[in-house]
Amino acid sequence: HRLSVEVNYQVPRLDTNIYLSWLHIERQFELERGNNPAHAQQTGNYDVFDLKVEKRFGKAGVFGRAMNMLDENYVETGGFPAPGRTILIGGELNFGL
Repeated sequence: HRLSVEVNYQVPRLDTNIYLSWLHIERQFELERGNNPAHAQQTGNYDVFDLKVEKRFGKAGVFGRAMNMLDENYVETGGFPAPGRTILIGGELNFGL
């Protein structure tokens, strides 16, 4: 079972965009490796929250993004763990007309 909610809000006076997402996974099954024959096992339930704030200054902009804000420990696929909390800070400059 998967529930995903995304909210994208633009603050016009501040020329700022705020993005928030929530992903809830429940009763997910994975094939257990190493056993012959392979059998499915249930993984734990988890929630992942992401946040991005972006501010424009004419043709330039800066942003900050936090992914997996709660540092949830989970496995997405194939037995490989998903990254923990990740924080990005960056900028962009548009040269277009």
